[in-house]
Amino acid sequence: VRALDSFSNTGELVDYSAKGNFRNLGKQFGTETPNVAQAIADADAAKLAAALAVGSATVTVDGREVSVGPDDVILSERPRQGWSVVNDQGETVALDLELDDDLRRAGIARDIIRAVQEARKSSGLEVTDRIALDWSGSPEVQAAMAAHGDDVADEVLAVALRELAETEDPAATFSDDELGLQFRIAKA
Repeated sequence: VRALDSFSNTGELVDYSAKGNFRNLGKQFGTETPNVAQAIADADAAKLAAALAVGSATVTVDGREVSVGPDDVILSERPRQGWSVVNDQGETVALDLELDDDLRRAGIARDIIRAVQEARKSSGLEVTDRIALDWSGSPEVQAAMAAHGDDVADEVLAVALRELAETEDPAATFSDDELGLQFRIAKA
């Protein structure tokens, strides 16, 4: 989680749709039920949701205002593009699913940490051993290391972190082809 923000209402994150609950409407409106249900469907669903959240709402049926309650309306929420939204017992949590370059670089850095930690383990290094890390990688790996190299070094206990030049033979003992990373580690 990079940041927590609050929002004034879920209308900023979801689109609403509304339809009449025929079972409840039928008890109250009898033969007018189809007209009331149509008025609910035609109403601005976001305004209807806001009004119902604090009590009741009105819809226009054949030129007159009719009051409906929360049990008379079935509201549906659909998250807006790029969001995942969950509403439970009056509390709403929303996740912004859009990935920017910084998040991608941070994710690649986490993958680098995972790869180096697996290499440390398979090399028989102790959890507390300090290492020297020589690496080379794809442009994405280079960008991630430029932005998050200090974090990588801290997590893997690297006292020396060095990018290998293109002309250097990496003699890499480890690689992650999917990530585009080649590296070697040595106990420092």
